[in-house]
Amino acid sequence: MNKFNGHEAYIISEALDLYVKEINEEIEALEAEGKRPIFTVDYFPQLAKDINSKLNLNTIKDYGDME
Repeated sequence: MNKFNGHEAYIISEALDLYVKEINEEIEALEAEGKRPIFTVDYFPQLAKDINSKLNLNTIKDYGDME
């Protein structure tokens, strides 16, 4: 399996952070409307943390950690 270089890992990490921010805003908006979404605002940051850990394992070590 090929590993990600630093630029690729950075793009994935930034996209993941943006996704978490956007989805949490959607969840908060739903909660403000009185709806009860399946996922809470705590779920996606934890999921992103797990994905970032896997990303670090699959990134060439010369580029450092993406957390």
